Amino acid sequence: MFELNRSRLARLNGWSSLNTVHRRRVRSFLEQYLGKRGWAQSVVQNASVDLNGPVPWYTYPAIRALERIVPSDAIVFEYGSGNSTLWWQSHAKEVVSVEHDPQWYKQPNTGECPDVRLREAEDQSNAEHFDRLREDLGELSALPAHLDMETLVERGMATEPFLSYIAELMTFPHAYFDVIIIDGMAREACAQIASDRIKPGGIIVFDNSDRDEYACAYQHLSDQGFARIDYWGPGPINAYEWCTSIFTKSLDVFRC
Repeated sequence: MFELNRSRLARLNGWSSLNTVHRRRVRSFLEQYLGKRGWAQSVVQNASVDLNGPVPWYTYPAIRALERIVPSDAIVFEYGSGNSTLWWQSHAKEVVSVEHDPQWYKQPNTGECPDVRLREAEDQSNAEHFDRLREDLGELSALPAHLDMETLVERGMATEPFLSYIAELMTFPHAYFDVIIIDGMAREACAQIASDRIKPGGIIVFDNSDRDEYACAYQHLSDQGFARIDYWGPGPINAYEWCTSIFTKSLDVFRC
């Protein structure tokens, strides 16, 4: 059972004004919501898991929506691997993931997956696409000046060192994938490529879409005719709210 930290509850706005019955209702809600989703386990393990095993590191509302709308025969491409890769492999027909971090790639949860591809900064695997990518990258906005390089890399903003990583999706035909996940490096550039490789009725899952530094990516997808559906809420590991968004050109996907 999920155990609450009562000292933290005591610091919540309005907590002191609640009577015993109301406080019991608040605790019950948190236990029901976070407890059923295995949030405490994810914190203890520092891994994106629920009560049944690995889950994507998206918000809980987004995970529940994807469980409902993604068909079992879906073909999925994932920028950024992890426990999400294991989850997608149990929810889709085919999954391709690309990863830039060799240490993360070697972890058992990803390295043992059948189609996770490591693309480090010096990798030349997709060099035939680099010239086009450099041209495309020139059309994207400049990197945010208020963030240092370590933060830029951590947040997936630095693009030039990750050309091979971005280009992995370009090795597949146009309109090939039902689902494309953008949750790793060079997200603006990845979104630009993803808009060409997604099927007309497919979805693009964009995590951390509350960050304004990805504004160019959101605008590009909007200009290409994608609608945006935001899923705000808590999720595994993190003790705060963020946003995972689904972009699609067809709302029919939600009529399942």
